[in-house]
Amino acid sequence: MIQVTTKTIEENYVVEALNQLVVLAGLESLPEEEKNVFKANMAGQIARRIGLIILKNLSNEGLDAYEKLLKENPLPDPEVMEDFLKKYLPNSQEVIQEGLTQFFEEIKKSFN
Repeated sequence: MIQVTTKTIEENYVVEALNQLVVLAGLESLPEEEKNVFKANMAGQIARRIGLIILKNLSNEGLDAYEKLLKENPLPDPEVMEDFLKKYLPNSQEVIQEGLTQFFEEIKKSFN
């Protein structure tokens, strides 16, 4: 199971998730260079999936607030996003964990 921490939207979380994905997909034995290529390809997909999971689960009020937030600051700091999620998606860790677990299971199936 993918473990979502308070670093969900930070770069460190994506790295952690990528490492877990390598294990889930059974790719631990690949040479380090090949694992790094795989991780680089998956990093953007994970970040996009997290964004989609968040957007899918926001209320209309949350979507409006998100749009306003991005207009004011297209690349908000992790702390700003954390505060936003606490207000508009208080169960974000669980929602993201569930969504990423499903995503990772899809990826895992494609390797089997």
